[in-house]
Amino acid sequence: MSTLIPLASCTSNQQQSQPDNRASDESAIRAIDADWVKAARRRMRSGSAPTMRTALPCSHLGSTCRSKDAIQKAWAGMLATPGFSLTFTPTKIEVSRAGDLAYEIGDYQMTTNDKKGSRK
Repeated sequence: MSTLIPLASCTSNQQQSQPDNRASDESAIRAIDADWVKAARRRMRSGSAPTMRTALPCSHLGSTCRSKDAIQKAWAGMLATPGFSLTFTPTKIEVSRAGDLAYEIGDYQMTTNDKKGSRK
């Protein structure tokens, strides 16, 4: 039993000595999101798809687009919609203490024009 106490103490000290960078990591993720939204707006204005490398939730299609071609086709369809606009804002970002894992939850707003040309 005496060997367990020093091991537990060593483990505890190691965890405490690691700096807690979660707040700065969260700020960095928020900045990346804001930059992506700005870049996406510029690309949407020019009629080209924003860059998304992994997957795009295609809620309007009832699925998730995973391949580059599927993502590009989904964006092309959305960009062709009159009055299309998309933005998102994270409402919660969680970063692990080790800084090796993070996730975000947020809201998005997508608008288009209705058949009369009004924003909906």
